[in-house]
Amino acid sequence: MAATSKTNMTSEKQDAQTILITPTVLAESRKPTIFRGEPGQDPIKWLKVYQKVSLYNRWDDTIQLTNAYFFLDGTARKRYENNEDSFTSWTLLENGLKEVLELCKQAEPNMSEEGKVSHLMKGVAEDLFQALLARDVQTSEDFTRWCLYIEEMKQKRQKFQIRKTTQCCPHNGQ
Repeated sequence: MAATSKTNMTSEKQDAQTILITPTVLAESRKPTIFRGEPGQDPIKWLKVYQKVSLYNRWDDTIQLTNAYFFLDGTARKRYENNEDSFTSWTLLENGLKEVLELCKQAEPNMSEEGKVSHLMKGVAEDLFQALLARDVQTSEDFTRWCLYIEEMKQKRQKFQIRKTTQCCPHNGQ
């Protein structure tokens, strides 16, 4: 009888060891391409790929909405940033993207620089629009250069204000 219970205990230990060493296979996550909104990029194709990657990575609507920012650049990111408050769900962002993407797809490929600048100015936040009015913006390249400069100055100002606040009002524990 002792031999039988010893055999059962050995068998149970082997089962427990088998369970402990069973490997888990994890799928590597995928990344969608970056969408910039440049001529030649197919926005509808990008959105479909983004949705497939989201499905593969098992991103729910909240994660899809959060991650979208990181896969946009240039004009597409700027448009997202300017309308971010209205994107409270993935569905709203997706619908907004589809509208804008459809407009991009239909845009005139031979648009003049003046037309491009006019179109770009419509998509910027009011404070940036006011700052650009004081600049000589004749081309889309000028537009991009000035937007980057203005954004850089805003960030420097914010850093300076944070430094100034911490110098004037140090924390009690210091």
